[in-house]
Amino acid sequence: MVIKCTKAMLSKMKVIPLEVNEVEFFYSWHCHIRKIGRSNMVTLIHDETRLSIFIYGLLSKDFKNIDKIIKESVRDIYYALGGNYNMAQAFVVDQGEISFTNTSDRTMVARMNHIIQESEWFMEETFDPSKYLQQDLCVRMSDVMTKGMDGKYTTSLKELRRYFEADEDKHSKVKETVNIKATQQWKSIPADIRHYIVNNCFCRKCGVTRIVNYYVGTTKYGLLLEGECQECGQRVNRVVD
Repeated sequence: MVIKCTKAMLSKMKVIPLEVNEVEFFYSWHCHIRKIGRSNMVTLIHDETRLSIFIYGLLSKDFKNIDKIIKESVRDIYYALGGNYNMAQAFVVDQGEISFTNTSDRTMVARMNHIIQESEWFMEETFDPSKYLQQDLCVRMSDVMTKGMDGKYTTSLKELRRYFEADEDKHSKVKETVNIKATQQWKSIPADIRHYIVNNCFCRKCGVTRIVNYYVGTTKYGLLLEGECQECGQRVNRVVD
């Protein structure tokens, strides 16, 4: 994971940029920092998909752990946009260790600046100063049309879906394997409570919905239901702690 930082970002992190070889766009990101009011807003853009990550309110001490904050933020947004938890974690692992370097591509810097300008239109409806990761803004920006690497306009969400599908193929054998322990735990929950949980899941498009065609897995947070929204068919997840 190579993050190409503006001078402002490098100065804030107080790191010396590394000399790195050019990498595939999949592993390349651009990063900038600016002020929103009196606080910092870090913007991270994935070069290949234009996935946009907005992290607000970082203090000087937080930049000592910026690697961890970035990886967790990327994982959480990947998950929020439709990847399951294990796939989201795998996406971050696939990116590898973080190397910070200088920006070198004016076209990519201009594209990042354009995305930052576009995000200003949605700040009023999505910005939450009480949270580091501006998830609502990230999700909203995933539906904004931007110019892709091939010069055609598309959204980062459409680009990411290609990776979701690839991940589905990669993990198909895992999905076919029944997690016996998780299933037993799920069935041990009283039927009326299970009925309530299944009928009270959240879909990014439809709101509260019923999850269908789901299977039961586990995360460190508890049981995980992964399936589809009954109304629109989009992927829906529900953690049962």
